[in-house]
Amino acid sequence: MEDHKLKVFCTVAETKSFSKTSEIIHLT
Repeated sequence: MEDHKLKVFCTVAETKSFSKTSEIIHLT
């Protein structure tokens, strides 16, 4: 689960979509 979160964070960071990351974290 942690690995998946890290992957998502990396992907979002690459896309520079912090807002989206926050939403994902809130949803998760």
